[in-house]
Amino acid sequence: MSRLRTSTADKLAEILRKHTAYLRGDGDGVRADFSYADLSGADLRWADLSGADLRWADLSGADLRRANLSGADLSHADLSHADLRSANLSHANLSHANLRWANLRRVNLSHANLSHADLRHANPRWAEVRSANLRSADLGHADLRHANLSLADLSYADLGHADLRSANLSHANLAGTGSCFAKLGEYEVWVLPTHTRIGCQCLPNEDWIGLTFDSADSMAAGARDWWEMYRDTVLSLIQVAERQRPSTDSKEKVS
Repeated sequence: MSRLRTSTADKLAEILRKHTAYLRGDGDGVRADFSYADLSGADLRWADLSGADLRWADLSGADLRRANLSGADLSHADLSHADLRSANLSHANLSHANLRWANLRRVNLSHANLSHADLRHANPRWAEVRSANLRSADLGHADLRHANLSLADLSYADLGHADLRSANLSHANLAGTGSCFAKLGEYEVWVLPTHTRIGCQCLPNEDWIGLTFDSADSMAAGARDWWEMYRDTVLSLIQVAERQRPSTDSKEKVS
C-alpha cells in the first residue's frame, strides 16, 4: 500500500475548487483525486465530492455532514468514527470500507456498493439504504432502526446483534444471514441471528424460546392467544435460522 498523502488546508481547498469546475464541465476542472490521502479529522461539511476518487483514503473522524459523495469511489477507505449525517452516498463504491462507529444517521446509501464493508457499531438509523449491495458486510451491533433496506442485497451479511426495529426489509435478499421473515396472523415476524422481532417486540432468541403463555399475556391484548397458536412455528423458524447462519470461516467469498 502506498503511503498516505497529506494535504494542507489551502491544497484541499484548491482540489475542491477544481473538482467543482470539473463537475460543471469547465475547461480547467480536474476530478478530485484523494486516493491514499490523509483526511482524518477534516472538515468537509457540505463539500461536493460526487464522483471523486477516495480509494484507500483515511477519513477517520472526518466531518462529512451533508456532503455530496454520490458516485464517489471510497473502496477500502477508512471512515471509522466519521460524521456522515445526512450525507449523499447514493451509488458510491464503499466496498471493503471501514465504517465502524460511523454516524450514518439519515444518510442516503441507495444503490451504494457496501459489499464486505465493516459497519460494526455504525449508526445508519433512518438511513436510505434501498437497493444497496451489502453482500458479506459486517453489520454487527449496527443501529438500523427505521432504516429503509428494501430491495437491498444482504446475502451473507453478519447481522449479529444488529438493531433492526422498525426497519424496512421488504424484498431484501437475506440469503445466508440466518434471517427470515413470516407473516403470522396479525404480526410480522423477523427472525435474526440473535434476536427476533414480533410486531414491536424485539427480544433475544433465548427469551422467545423461554417465553411462557402467562408472560405473553402481559405483552399486549390478545398476545397469549397468538402465542398459543404460533409459538411452535416461531421456535421452528428460530431453529431453521440458527442452522442456516454460516460461520465466519464459511462465509461466501466474493471477489
